[in-house]
Amino acid sequence: MSKKKPNTFFICCSDNRIVSHCFTSKKQDDLFVLRNIGNLIPPHKDSDMAVSSAIEYAVDFFKIPHIIICGHSDCGGMKAALESLENNSSLSNWIKYVVPTNNITSPDELSKENVLHQIKNLMTYPVVTKGISDGTLTIDGWWLDIETDVVYCHDEKTGDWNKI
Repeated sequence: MSKKKPNTFFICCSDNRIVSHCFTSKKQDDLFVLRNIGNLIPPHKDSDMAVSSAIEYAVDFFKIPHIIICGHSDCGGMKAALESLENNSSLSNWIKYVVPTNNITSPDELSKENVLHQIKNLMTYPVVTKGISDGTLTIDGWWLDIETDVVYCHDEKTGDWNKI
């Protein structure tokens, strides 16, 4: 039996329509996957044990060189973030990590902005900033249009979402 050696840490939503290895062109063993509602990464100072341990495991233990944070269309987490929720619910305590909605009314637009916000949150983790500064780690923001099965990658230089 060979030792698993994933080459990509894939952070995505819990939505059952997201089947990461089917649209990443990677074998299932190539991905180390973290799934949660809204593909959220709490900042390191507020870190959730499951999220922070997965980040450390991927970067420190597996030495994975590439992280992808992938949002998607028709995201229930983004819809929840746009609604008024009971303040003390577990869901409201979780979705507080979504990018501030600031005049965004479209769940899909919020989902794209949220991917970029989660990359910023990911950069608050010491293991991530060390990997970036050492040149051993890269991060990409992706967005999946579920209806068309088209994946977009964010271009940090232009601010565009380009079809992959």
